[in-house]
Amino acid sequence: MTTFPPSCGVLVSEIWDITSGSEVTLTVENLFVSQVVTDPYSFSVSTADFNKVGSYTLRYKLYIDNYSSGIVITQDFDAQISIREPDSLTISNDIPTTLSYTIGRSAETTTAFTPFTVVPSDYTVNYGITAISPVPADSNLITFSNLTRQISVYGTNVFENGNHNSGQYVPGVYTVTVSTSGDNNIDLGKSFDVAITVVDPCESSTFAFDSTFVSANPITYIVGDPEIIETFSITAPKITQSETITTCPPIEFSVTDTSLNVLATYNAFTFTTAANQFKIESQLVADSTNSPYNLRVHAKYASSIHTY
Repeated sequence: MTTFPPSCGVLVSEIWDITSGSEVTLTVENLFVSQVVTDPYSFSVSTADFNKVGSYTLRYKLYIDNYSSGIVITQDFDAQISIREPDSLTISNDIPTTLSYTIGRSAETTTAFTPFTVVPSDYTVNYGITAISPVPADSNLITFSNLTRQISVYGTNVFENGNHNSGQYVPGVYTVTVSTSGDNNIDLGKSFDVAITVVDPCESSTFAFDSTFVSANPITYIVGDPEIIETFSITAPKITQSETITTCPPIEFSVTDTSLNVLATYNAFTFTTAANQFKIESQLVADSTNSPYNLRVHAKYASSIHTY
């Protein structure tokens, strides 16, 4: 309330909140304002409470205190509380566009980009990831630091939770959208995309067979003798893989002839994949007529992804 002495008495000026339809006293507690009156005709509004954003109807009331006429003059007006936005925001010319990362290696990080040019210069711009497409199976694979303005990529599993049977495949190409926000997380409408390539180290892994992988080479079998069973080992030193950092799916074997014909072509040979067992057994002399047989053992990772 502002008062000053006119000739007819004490002139009283008041401002009320009538947004609800009724006159409510205007205070810091029940509305959004800090009332600062530097002279009888000024009124200012200030708040740091984003819950106060919205439209209001206020009433200016003027009357002479205790004057017999009881004349009251009012003027209603609107007040709008909005979130502050910058006048302009310009994307820096050094934003990252691509990044490549191999599963199991140390984290790869984009170069920090220069803060966007904002007017006014004291406006705080925040940066953050607002979308990753497709959504990675590993929710911690791709992260962003608003402090350093850098994207980081790190993961240890080729498949989600390390399960090659039921876990989703993690490697792939991801589009990461980095967006800007201001006060109260308001979208400032400026963003950029970064293509993140996550590489599967198991895809390029190679295998080496030890000379003792089979008990003898060549294997000699006499028709009518008891079966010979070779159990193939999936561990070193019988077989080694070049990928030693990331845990790839288990190794599985298959056996063909050198023309890649399957063993079903031959009566004397069988291979059980689950047990990794190769068996030779025959009671037919005819099976020896094409001897020797040149067979080939194939090794691959036991997943539908790794088809080499």
